Amino acid sequence: MKPLFFFLLMLSSVMGLAQNANPVKWTFSSKKGNNPHEYVLVATAKIQDGFHVFAPEPGGDGLLIPTEVAITNKTAFKKSGI
Repeated sequence: MKPLFFFLLMLSSVMGLAQNANPVKWTFSSKKGNNPHEYVLVATAKIQDGFHVFAPEPGGDGLLIPTEVAITNKTAFKKSGI
């Protein structure tokens, strides 16, 4: 009985230290651009305190994972800047 209690106590402490599954809240908006068939799509991320996002080219020793924006339908969209 004592080992089971100790195991459950350790398991509950590990679960208490788990990170939030969704530390980022995204909002999306669009507005008409300068050209007739041009729209500007804006994705805004609000990140909880204690979390961060790496730059598109973080540099360093190669262990940092860069932030990436992936466009799957390349015929409908053209990425012009981040």
